[in-house]
Amino acid sequence: MEIWDLLDQEGKKTGQTIQRGKPLPEGYYHLVVHTWIVDQDHVLITRRALEKPHPGMWETPGGSALSGESSREAAVREVKEEIGMELELSKLDKLKRTWHDSYVHDIWFVERPFSLERLDLQREEVSEARRIKLETLHEWIRQDCLITGLQASANEMVERAGK
Repeated sequence: MEIWDLLDQEGKKTGQTIQRGKPLPEGYYHLVVHTWIVDQDHVLITRRALEKPHPGMWETPGGSALSGESSREAAVREVKEEIGMELELSKLDKLKRTWHDSYVHDIWFVERPFSLERLDLQREEVSEARRIKLETLHEWIRQDCLITGLQASANEMVERAGK
């Protein structure tokens, strides 16, 4: 059973929590995180398991922050759970924060070498992982393969990676 912190309209923790699956009170949000993992001119993307909402769509490792976690801590935990990759908290840079009906979405960025063969996919969450060239990411977006919440941060991620 997951417990989430409730956030106010400014994205600050209220001290209240809610169980996953229960309706959020009006004017409150929970925190969702995703992490772009970049290795030189490649980015890691993962495919959502078919049993999840938005089945088969491509995204980056991520999910809901648990009660007591910071956004950065949630990002590190989700990457470890979904693909078995260790990240250092201090290496993550926040790329963007967006607001949605019931959640605040923090998008993180980290540069780190990776190999698909060394990933340990959590099959309940992730059905596949790919290493794609940054220059082809726009084609994935144009074909509507990437979940909507990440499409908005893709340009910024490519700019950051290209420095």
